[in-house]
Amino acid sequence: MTMKNPAHIKARSSKVFKINGPLKTESWVEFCCYFYTANPLTCEYVSGEYPKHVMEILARIWDHASQRASKT
Repeated sequence: MTMKNPAHIKARSSKVFKINGPLKTESWVEFCCYFYTANPLTCEYVSGEYPKHVMEILARIWDHASQRASKT
C-alpha cells in the first residue's frame, strides 16, 4: 500500500522476469496461476482493488496503528 499512513505496508520485491511482446489471454491466465497464486496484487492488477479480505486486514492494521499514534 502506498497510502501515507503510520502503518505503511509494502512487501519487498524484486523483478524476476519481464514479458516483451503480446501475450494471449490463455497464456496470461496460466502464467498467473503458476506464479501469482494467492497474491492479492494479481487481483489489484485485474480489478483495480485488493480483495475484500485483504482490505479488512489492512483496515485493522491501520486502525491499530492510528490508536497507537494517538496515545503518544
